[in-house]
Amino acid sequence: MPPQRQDPLYAQARQLAKDWAELYQQFQQLQRQADNLNALLNARIEDIQALRRRSEEAESAQRALRQRLEALLHDLEGLLARPWPPDAVALRDALAQVLDAARSDLLMKGG
Repeated sequence: MPPQRQDPLYAQARQLAKDWAELYQQFQQLQRQADNLNALLNARIEDIQALRRRSEEAESAQRALRQRLEALLHDLEGLLARPWPPDAVALRDALAQVLDAARSDLLMKGG
């Protein structure tokens, strides 16, 4: 064996190089895992943002429907306030009950 291979510094340097190579390999593996986790996190963030947009769209649609329902209830109130022929009084009374139930339901749901 050449003399430098018997030198303790050579053996120590060789061990350090081996340790460094092993640690660098572990670092690369951890870096890949971190990249994968980051990609998963970004995907979840995009999912959450999409759900938030869908929720906002649903809330907007719900508000629009509520406004339409309130307008229809107002129209029905106007219709019920008109004079009705005697043979349609039962229908008017039934519509008044529907109006009262709808108004109560609307109030219970945040109206």
